[in-house]
Amino acid sequence: MALDRRPIIQRLSQITDPELGLDIISLGLVYDLSVASKGLTVLLTLTFPGCPLSGYFQEQVRAALKDLTEYQTVNVKITFEPPWSVEMIDSDARLGLGFASNPAPASNVSPSKK
Repeated sequence: MALDRRPIIQRLSQITDPELGLDIISLGLVYDLSVASKGLTVLLTLTFPGCPLSGYFQEQVRAALKDLTEYQTVNVKITFEPPWSVEMIDSDARLGLGFASNPAPASNVSPSKK
């Protein structure tokens, strides 16, 4: 099954980090999306390994994607490879946070792939 990223990214863009006030796509927390056997897997990272929002983000991702009927299951995997850094935040969001506007590194999931 071909993966149409647009509706997934649109829904994930509605999930906001309660500490930073930005969505998880703009923050660069979603590393990858994949599909196998009608199951969608979201590879997600956190801003640091001890982040207490792990469970919150996993629940929010599952809730945001649960009614996409083409997927029977939604799996959320947490990774810290590569480690997240502020350079992963998209340029507009980085400016909003007061960081210099360096280009974000290439990712399989980004706001530009909406």
